[in-house]
Amino acid sequence: MLRLAASWVWDFWIADDGDRYHLFFLKAPRALLDSDRRHWRATIGHATSTDLTTWTEHADAVVPDDAPAFDDLATWTGSVVRGDDGRWRMFYTAVSRAEGGLEQRISSVVSDDLFTWRREPERQVLEPDARWYETAATRQWPDQAWRDPWVFRDQDGWHMLVTARANRGASDDRGVIGHATSQDLVHWTVQPPLSEPGAGFGHIEVVQVAVVDGTPVGLFSCLGSELARGRRDGDPAGGVWAFPIDSMTGPFPLEEAYRITDERLYVGRLVQDRAGQWCFLAFRNDDEQGNWIGEITDPQPVQWVDGRLAVDGTGRSEVLRTRRRTSMSTANYYDVTQWPVGNAAEDIGEVFNSIIADIKSRQKATDEHDGGKPGAVIHVPPGDYRLRTQVLIDISFLRIEGAGHGFTSSSIRFNVPEDEWPDLHELWPGGSRILVDLPPGDEETAGAAFYVARSGNPRISSVEFVDFCIDGLHFNSDGSGLHSENTYVNGKSGIHVADANDSFRVNGMGFIYLEHALTVCNADALSVHDNFIAECGNCIELRGWGQASKITDNLIGAGFNGHSIYAEHHGGLLITANNVFPRGASSVRLNGVTRSSVTNNRLHSFYPGMVVLEASSENLVGSNHFLRDHEPWSPFFGVDNGLDDGFGLLTVSGSGNSVIGNHFSAIVDADRIRPAGAAPVIIRLRAGGGELRRHQPRRVDGRPRQVERLRLRGASRRPALDRCRGRPRRHDRHGRPGVEAEHDPRFGDRRPSRHRCRGECFSGQPCRPLSRRQRKRICLGERPTHRCEEPL
Repeated sequence: MLRLAASWVWDFWIADDGDRYHLFFLKAPRALLDSDRRHWRATIGHATSTDLTTWTEHADAVVPDDAPAFDDLATWTGSVVRGDDGRWRMFYTAVSRAEGGLEQRISSVVSDDLFTWRREPERQVLEPDARWYETAATRQWPDQAWRDPWVFRDQDGWHMLVTARANRGASDDRGVIGHATSQDLVHWTVQPPLSEPGAGFGHIEVVQVAVVDGTPVGLFSCLGSELARGRRDGDPAGGVWAFPIDSMTGPFPLEEAYRITDERLYVGRLVQDRAGQWCFLAFRNDDEQGNWIGEITDPQPVQWVDGRLAVDGTGRSEVLRTRRRTSMSTANYYDVTQWPVGNAAEDIGEVFNSIIADIKSRQKATDEHDGGKPGAVIHVPPGDYRLRTQVLIDISFLRIEGAGHGFTSSSIRFNVPEDEWPDLHELWPGGSRILVDLPPGDEETAGAAFYVARSGNPRISSVEFVDFCIDGLHFNSDGSGLHSENTYVNGKSGIHVADANDSFRVNGMGFIYLEHALTVCNADALSVHDNFIAECGNCIELRGWGQASKITDNLIGAGFNGHSIYAEHHGGLLITANNVFPRGASSVRLNGVTRSSVTNNRLHSFYPGMVVLEASSENLVGSNHFLRDHEPWSPFFGVDNGLDDGFGLLTVSGSGNSVIGNHFSAIVDADRIRPAGAAPVIIRLRAGGGELRRHQPRRVDGRPRQVERLRLRGASRRPALDRCRGRPRRHDRHGRPGVEAEHDPRFGDRRPSRHRCRGECFSGQPCRPLSRRQRKRICLGERPTHRCEEPL
């Protein structure tokens, strides 16, 4: 898909140089706000791709000429061909300021490489011939129709098909396909039209002819408002139309045209991919609310069904659509790619909502044969699916399942120079991947891909999200100076459950590049298991209240301004066997949580405040492995969570909590300790009591110590920090240094004795011998006057 952040894109055409596809398209700034103004600001953009899906934008190909000129107002739709001289020629539509854009002409530019285009002085300007066509002087239409040249070669030379209007017939039914011929692509002769007026169209836009799987066919576009009255009375809808042809050069029976898309897609083009499959691309026109979109779709396969060209990747006719819809509904098993409403690749949200509406319309009885509402399964096959409409879930017993979470790091991609991307095996996540393309709103819930909400009794129950990926695509600039892709801010959420719920399951999912991955309010018996949730602002948030839930066996990593696991006002919450990696502001943060367990997790962070219990009581924190070290990746140097080293890796506020058998590894460079000179705190008890006992600060050398320490019954102790060498000291079980210091030239041949600190202090003086009770000691001096004291 091609979507430009700063510009709308619409009509387009494609040239293939054998290695890359070159997409040329009309573009205008989104800053115009009113999409109707785009026509008079149009230039011709340029992008390339090897797969018709991922496009790289280049400099504009053609812009309006300097005034006065016949193309000094705007440049519109055309086509590109390669001549016998090896040069490429682009034929395009031109309008000028002199006529206010109401007279349309066709001309050309040339290029040797498809990137740089030149206007040649001898180029011809082609205008309609009044013998067959309406002109500016005789028009009965808002403007003179003479545009959208489609050029191709036949056995007798070059042909050009043109959007035109005949000079006869009812004023709303004069649309025809104009025609011109040439032998050299330079000199053209206007010919009579290849179709007759009266076919039911006010005009025939953006014509193309092609031979698809051995059968010739023509395409054009016409909006419902521009259909002739007779055709509009039968079916008022417009869109992209196909018509049968016997010859590429006509005659063309437009009265037999049939619609292959509605007006949400416009200006359809047929192109062959590298595997030889014919595909259909179009630009996205209006959404269901009538808002203009302005972006080009991904390719969709086409095939022949009952003698007609069908577009949507499956080739289903209306009969097949009806049969498949009936069979899926009866089985309560749905496939988003087979559902007849909407297009899953373009907006899977619309498809989900349509399926849910179907389930609700069929499962109305609350008690029928001791059942009544069995729910359903919605399957998402592997592939990429845009989500432009929020999915509203308000039914129980629904399972949405994919074929794999497809997680791969987007942060690595965005922090690797783009010229190195071709060397990466994968660029984007895979599996069953849903690409969240929702605009941010005033409320957090507006950006949620899946919004679960239902009030009343009973609570919504047993909704499952299984084995697919929700990808927020990009982060946005937040004004901090960080690269926009490193801010963790975009207003997008993966799943937001707003109302009380029971027995929800989130298993095997992938969440990436979302500001909020999973938010569940008022959860009872929630299971969040075996997911990969990373590179998100916040990963798992349990808000409101909850009970008897579990967060187990997940791989999790939040952004520096969010939480990997956050829960509030929960009871009986089990957080176990998770691997939580940087760079969350906290790995686990509990607020008002009681009688819950945080056990057997591997927790890794670059900041203090790894596990925080606020106003939480009677909880168990046990058998976890804590690792705190430094940020190694240069794009995030200088970023932290705002906490200093006195906050503690584990901070507890509350009573009756047990902290047992945890292992702490703190690798902290002395010059990075904040505030400078402080002793980093491993465990801090802020308030409460029970198993935790607080050691009162004591004075050493007349100076107050800036650290609170805790002794926990059965807990591992904090390794003392060797301030002389800036690394942790290790002791054997008797309190003696476990490793003899290496030779240090500052002290000559002297080696530390049993009663000297490891490596000795800068003074080189031995430590004072300690009593038997004082085997474990820490070096506190950095000056010639040296003392050792015992920490409690």
